[in-house]
Amino acid sequence: MMDKIDILDNKRQSVNSVLVDNSINIELNSTSKPINYTEIQDTIDQYEVFATERQNCKKYRLIVTVNPFCNNIIFNSLTEIIKDEGNNDRINVVGTQKAQDFVGVPKGETTPIRNSMVRNTEYSALGYKYHPGYDFFNTHTLRNKSFKVVNNYQNGFTPYSKVGREKNVNVFNTIRDIQRYADGSVTKFGKRMSLNVAPKTDISKHLYGNDDVLSYVDSINANLYENNGWFGFNNGSVINNKDGGRITDAEMNISKPLNNHNACEFIDMYPDRTLYSFNPKFNEFKHRPEFNWHFAVTYPYKNTKWFDDSSKENPKPIPIIMSTDNKLNALKIWSIERVDGANGSKELIIRTYCKHGLEVGDDVRLYYSENDKSYKQCISLVSVSDLGDIKKDHTEYFFHTSNLTILNEILDKDEDNETLNNVFVVNNMLRNMSFRMSHIVNGKESEYYFRKFKKLENFGRKNQVPNVTEITKQDGTKEEVERTFNTFKYEQYQLAFAATIYNDNATQITFTDSIDVGDDSVKDNMKRPLTELYLTIVKNNKGYKTWYNTKK
Repeated sequence: MMDKIDILDNKRQSVNSVLVDNSINIELNSTSKPINYTEIQDTIDQYEVFATERQNCKKYRLIVTVNPFCNNIIFNSLTEIIKDEGNNDRINVVGTQKAQDFVGVPKGETTPIRNSMVRNTEYSALGYKYHPGYDFFNTHTLRNKSFKVVNNYQNGFTPYSKVGREKNVNVFNTIRDIQRYADGSVTKFGKRMSLNVAPKTDISKHLYGNDDVLSYVDSINANLYENNGWFGFNNGSVINNKDGGRITDAEMNISKPLNNHNACEFIDMYPDRTLYSFNPKFNEFKHRPEFNWHFAVTYPYKNTKWFDDSSKENPKPIPIIMSTDNKLNALKIWSIERVDGANGSKELIIRTYCKHGLEVGDDVRLYYSENDKSYKQCISLVSVSDLGDIKKDHTEYFFHTSNLTILNEILDKDEDNETLNNVFVVNNMLRNMSFRMSHIVNGKESEYYFRKFKKLENFGRKNQVPNVTEITKQDGTKEEVERTFNTFKYEQYQLAFAATIYNDNATQITFTDSIDVGDDSVKDNMKRPLTELYLTIVKNNKGYKTWYNTKK
């Protein structure tokens, strides 16, 4: 900062003065100096610093993308019909319960049961939602083979020529319906009822003949198909008739299997894709999102070989890794089959219940028994010669061995016994036995166990006020205990412009809480600090309770 100095020009001193040059001394001082960039003391690798900090960090922010691969190949046998789904006052038509409170006036039965509503689906346009099951293919709009139009009827018509009978609403818009003209009058034809009676009798004509209707099984075969992994049917349509037959009349909405859906729309069988979606569905009655799945951060905390590894004297073993008598810890084998290879080689193909974890060249110890008890050990080791089944598929569950000498031990036969050369007899004997195996690593047999998982606690919320829950003790008294476990908060939403190759929407789950794995109280199943985390996805049963308001 320099001082401000005012200088009077010489020209301004008198009228005769002229401008002259003036000079003044200015002192310049500096308080800094430039960096000496030519002398480098040390270099810093940005990636190494990042990797070191990342390795030492025990907190993570987890973002997961879910690309679902789901289908509804196992769908319901019976069609579910419900009104106001998601509301506590919903109407669920089951068994002999009758439907009521329609949005409009039904042309058929005014208090139908579920079976009647399956046969006549006009109620799908009157406020009732259909969740199709197998029995939905009994609907006449799916069973008919010819072009049939269902017309409205005149009040008081007498179907089947039964005098005095009122209009039959039980047959309207069904396979049993009567054929009618556009004005509602019943189509009749003359028929001689007896050879002794000369005059013809007018008979009400059915809407369908024997050749016009598919059988129930044929209707399923003709209409059920798969679309991108989802099973369903095409909501086919015919001409939508008028209520009264005049152009100005209102539509009857009976031309499609489901009249609240568009024509030619693909309809999922139930459970449909909305119940498998990882994106939340919105309850219009309660104005809230409802989730089909729950997500939790879990970790393996314990090893076990039994279903119940508490203090019981005889815990139940997990059969895949433990024999029935709890004496042998070895991996259960699904089957052993003797085969002749394409080049004339003789091999055994061994299939395991779970992934064997073997590679070519590994050694395996086999055990054999007749009843999954009292296993005998094979003296010879089995060397893995190849992986996969006979077609070289499923390499994680099948492996080959060319060591057939173990058949002598297992079947108690001499090496030159003719039985060993009969593939059919050998395989039949092997199928009647139980086998187990253990992988030999560094000369020792592997130990097999299952890992138990549990939720990782959100340690960042430890200081929050814990939840209080009430428990009943053995003596009948009640006690309030603090439930200090805290979960991680996350957000779940559809990933923008993202879908799988089967056109299912992708979902992103963002955990908004940092996940801390550095707490000393948390150890893995081997009593080590945590080195791996899992995202566990559980189907939400509360959705069923929320929508149907039942405890089943």
